Amino acid sequence: MLSGLNGLAMAARICALHGGQIQLSSELGAGSCFVLDLPTMVDVNSC
Repeated sequence: MLSGLNGLAMAARICALHGGQIQLSSELGAGSCFVLDLPTMVDVNSC
């Protein structure tokens, strides 16, 4: 079973492997917000 930190590390690694970013904002007592930004697929034949 993965803990929350292991799951976040896995998500960050997958995001990085796909050329994306992961962002975090957190407020004590209110919780955290995670945003994964992934690039869209580009058709190399259309260039």
